[in-house]
Amino acid sequence: MSPRLSRQSSSTSGMLSLLTAAILMAGSAPLMAAAADGQPARNMGDYSFAIPQQSLVSALNAFTAVTGWQVGLPAELAQGVASPGVRGSLPPEKALDRLLVGTNLSYRKLGDNNIVLEKRSTGSAINLQQMTISATRQEQSVESVPGTGHCSHP
Repeated sequence: MSPRLSRQSSSTSGMLSLLTAAILMAGSAPLMAAAADGQPARNMGDYSFAIPQQSLVSALNAFTAVTGWQVGLPAELAQGVASPGVRGSLPPEKALDRLLVGTNLSYRKLGDNNIVLEKRSTGSAINLQQMTISATRQEQSVESVPGTGHCSHP
């Protein structure tokens, strides 16, 4: 092999190594930046919330500080609105649901970490908390079951 061919091959593999290193470093930059800020680098999972009852705007600022999410809110919807706060280790969506209890506001996701708050629709659907219903089956005559309605036959 000629010295020129070997030098070219060596410099090409050196450039590829530098390029690979640059790509790897660029991909890990957000992780290193998050670690330097003392913030955990994560996109999913639970976050630790300790947001007391306060104005909605202040509560949302605290939420953003914990999660890094961007929250859009028209100013007129925030005037005079208080948030009950949230405490505990929760996913961001659950924490946001708790922050919005009693505000007549809901949120819509615009992307992975972007939401916008909007006035809750006044449709016929309501949100209920989860409940468990249980029953036991008994054999009983229809005549012995108390009735609350009236049924007429033609």
